[in-house]
Amino acid sequence: MRRDVPLRRSLLLRLLAVSALVSACSVAATAWLAIQTTAVAIREERGQALADDTRIYDSLLGYAARHPRWDGVGPTVRALARETGHRIIVTSDGRQIADSQSAARLPYRPPDKATAVIDPLAVSPDLLPDSASSST
Repeated sequence: MRRDVPLRRSLLLRLLAVSALVSACSVAATAWLAIQTTAVAIREERGQALADDTRIYDSLLGYAARHPRWDGVGPTVRALARETGHRIIVTSDGRQIADSQSAARLPYRPPDKATAVIDPLAVSPDLLPDSASSST
């Protein structure tokens, strides 16, 4: 007496459906977790890069305020580059004054637009450390 069980009531089919549902949920959860982790890492990296850029800007602005010429800025540029891991190039009127990479393989080609302009008499308020608290 063998009775065929309808397919919709089959235990095997139910177990297969539950397994597929669990698999789909785990894939979705893993994708969501990867997206969240990547977003946090990108925000932290962006914040660190901004902090490094601000530190470089402040140091070079201080150098410009204390020295009438950029001639001796090389050691300061190299020290900042070692501390931050960024390549720093100081130019004036398109002419390279200092480069943190002493043995650059390619000839220097200035970018179309400067990353930061350092003028001790016209400081950018966006890069000042107290600009956020003084604006409110």
